Amino acid sequence: MTKIRMRKGMATLMVLCMLLMLMPVSVFATYVASDISGHWAECEIQSWIDKSLIEGYPDGSFKPDQNVTRAEFMTLVNRAFGYIEVAAIDYLDVQAESWYALEVAKAEAASYIIGYPDGTIKPENSISREEAAIIIWRLKNLAYDAAAVSKYSDALNINSWSVREVGAVTSAGIMQGYPDGSFMPQEYIKRAEVVVALDNALNYTAVATPAPTAATPAAAPTPVAAETAVAAETAVVTLEKATATGNFGNEANINEMMTALWAGGDSTVKVQGIDIKPVFSIGEYGGLTVDGDNVTAGLLLWIKTQWGGSPVPVAISFSSGTPVDMTTDANWDNDYTVWVDLGTLVNGMKTVDVPMTNGTTASYDVAATIVDPTVTLIKKATATGNFENKDNINEMMTALWADEPSTVQGIDIKPVFSIDEYGELTVKDYNVTADLLQWILTQWGGSSVPVAVSFSRTPAGKIKDANWNNDYLEWVDLL
Repeated sequence: MTKIRMRKGMATLMVLCMLLMLMPVSVFATYVASDISGHWAECEIQSWIDKSLIEGYPDGSFKPDQNVTRAEFMTLVNRAFGYIEVAAIDYLDVQAESWYALEVAKAEAASYIIGYPDGTIKPENSISREEAAIIIWRLKNLAYDAAAVSKYSDALNINSWSVREVGAVTSAGIMQGYPDGSFMPQEYIKRAEVVVALDNALNYTAVATPAPTAATPAAAPTPVAAETAVAAETAVVTLEKATATGNFGNEANINEMMTALWAGGDSTVKVQGIDIKPVFSIGEYGGLTVDGDNVTAGLLLWIKTQWGGSPVPVAISFSSGTPVDMTTDANWDNDYTVWVDLGTLVNGMKTVDVPMTNGTTASYDVAATIVDPTVTLIKKATATGNFENKDNINEMMTALWADEPSTVQGIDIKPVFSIDEYGELTVKDYNVTADLLQWILTQWGGSSVPVAVSFSRTPAGKIKDANWNNDYLEWVDLL
């Protein structure tokens, strides 16, 4: 009898052991990272660990404040949102054997991330907060809300290509700023921030419009004629280099120059006798950037000669939807052309609204981020040109910019002008005497004195003054 009982006991023990082996480890113990206790995102991090949406490191840490790469971000999105479908990918920097190739293929199929114009997707680069905001905006199909970023102290630092999306995730409560009031759009997003943002996105539900109560019945809808009904069509637009066709007699020259302006990198090439550095580039999310530092006076003159002004064409092509009355331009092989004025030397955004055949409107923001020119005050302006008394003028201007008092043409002169280390002009009006004003009135017919301003490149519409050997003059009225 004892022997039989022993066999039953052993059999029972074996069954228990097998059951225990099949049960997940989390039934017995919960993995707790060594460095999240007391962290502001501790609850969300632990929840994600428990759900196997994210793992810690072999040393037992989680590293909540470590940057997240684009590949890691895609992996977390795919897990959280359950994306399993894959699409064919041909990114130059994603090898088939890489650990993230499958995750990139899932992201491609889900259409929440796009690559760069050079054919890469940069999976191993860290992802910024504003880039993460755009992806989350796509995942949740949020409405634009550019106004919402006004709460941030660094709102002006948010790139024009992401401001509406950052505002959208802000108003939805999915992403927020820091205690100091900033959003830090270009900072790399951290592991803890990704967990919280994606957790918020998973739990976000758009606020539904409340149904009318019985006391306030809804008005009957106005019938819409079938021929004016608006279909749910959205145009997908893409920026690209415009290429000269049509009636341009010099289209070969134009195309050579346009290719150089879109070349990428920062190397200088000589095009038709002009040193050219790349000017245009398109960011990951389609924003057009104009590198104003590479817009030279020679380039502007070339453009003016070709097109009669300082704008350069950039093509917009439509991958879906049909624009109204929008066929290939007579001079360019694209559907629509945006002209970017390189002579404005200002930052700005141009919104292009294109009416579609189904009654909708496709809007596309072309963000022209042009670096302000370097402006330098050049102490005194030097007389050249048609001044018969240029020697007298130059002697007086030298005295007005001197460090010590002097006597010039019978007039006692104390220094009037100086420029500080930041380039600001100071006028010592207490050194402006009646005799000096009378002298100035005689030379220039008024009380103003010229101060030379040098630009790192020629401003639109500004050429060298006929009487002075500089690009531009500021006249300072000493009265």
